[in-house]
Amino acid sequence: MIEAQLRDVVPGTVEVAASSHHLVGIHQGAPTPAVCRVRDVVYKRLQKHGDTDIVPAGIGGSWRDEAPCTVLLLRVEQQLVSAQAQSLGLETPMEPCLQVRDRQLEHLAWALQSEQVSRTPAGQLYRDSLDLAVVARLLQHYSGHAPTPPGRLTQQQRRHLEEYVEVHLDQDLSLEQLAQVAELSATRLKELFKESFGVTPHQYVLTQRVRRAEFLLRHRRLPVAQVALEVGFAHQSHLAQWMKRLLGLTPSQVRICS
Repeated sequence: MIEAQLRDVVPGTVEVAASSHHLVGIHQGAPTPAVCRVRDVVYKRLQKHGDTDIVPAGIGGSWRDEAPCTVLLLRVEQQLVSAQAQSLGLETPMEPCLQVRDRQLEHLAWALQSEQVSRTPAGQLYRDSLDLAVVARLLQHYSGHAPTPPGRLTQQQRRHLEEYVEVHLDQDLSLEQLAQVAELSATRLKELFKESFGVTPHQYVLTQRVRRAEFLLRHRRLPVAQVALEVGFAHQSHLAQWMKRLLGLTPSQVRICS
């Protein structure tokens, strides 16, 4: 699990103790003069919007900001990173990386933060996918190791996954559940799934939900809200959003066209 939160920082020095989590801090807002110390090395800098500090678990430091600022902070469980690295046959000797700029990592961080504060979250499968995408980014770019090339799922694994999703479409599916069906780690499944199906597990499930909803709207006189629940959407607005995106039609338009 990865925690994502926005923190307002007041001028002054903040001591950060060595943590059991990997920490990712992304500066937000106006440029701020700052001094940071990591492993007894002092860095004087001007922190700009999007500047990112990555501090591995077990390493502490201090940050002194000369003006108020906001930081988008990720706390990444060390076990999550180790498990994904192990499934790829890698070690995880992560080193501190200060004031890097990584738009993809920042995009993932904002997506996590939005999902955590949303009143209608997209679901566990989406959250799992974001977590693993962050970890993969850290391993690929900040640990000195590149992931091994992915392979493909077997025909039996594909069939079992398709059948499981079809039967459990109304549930809040998780990546761990799908991994158990395929008898793989969650990390390995995410890679092989994309290679085999051409989309991520989350995208695949969304597509199947929209297809099932389209059938129900065309052939059964159920309220849109009930259709949304029966195909696994938490709210009918989620159904409308994804149906419009994937089919180019709203639920009402689908029903009129039937």
